Amino acid sequence: MKIKIPREIKIGLYPYSVEAISQLKLNEGCWGVSNHVRRKIKIDSGLPLLERNQTLIHELIHVISESFRCSLDEDNAERLANGMGEFLFDNLGIEFDWSDIPTKE
Repeated sequence: MKIKIPREIKIGLYPYSVEAISQLKLNEGCWGVSNHVRRKIKIDSGLPLLERNQTLIHELIHVISESFRCSLDEDNAERLANGMGEFLFDNLGIEFDWSDIPTKE
C-alpha cells in the first residue's frame, strides 16, 4: 500500500513542513533534521528510498517526543524509529510515496 508523504504533517498542535534537501548529509552532517522552532522536518533527498523512509520516521519520533515531552534521547528515538519502520514496511507492506515533496537545494 502506497502512502503519499504530505508537504505538512501535524503533530500535537503544530504543523511541520516536510522538505527533501539536496546534500543535507554533506552540509549538516546528518540524514535528517527536525527543527521545533521553525517546525520543519528536512530529509536528505539523495538517500536511497529505504533510508529516506526510515529517516522520516526517526525525525517524526523526535517531533512527537518534543511535542509530548517524552524526553527521548537519540538512541531511544532510533530504537523506536527502527521498530516502527519494521512494523510499517515489513509487516504492513506500506511504501512511502515522496512525489509531492520537491527537492530543494
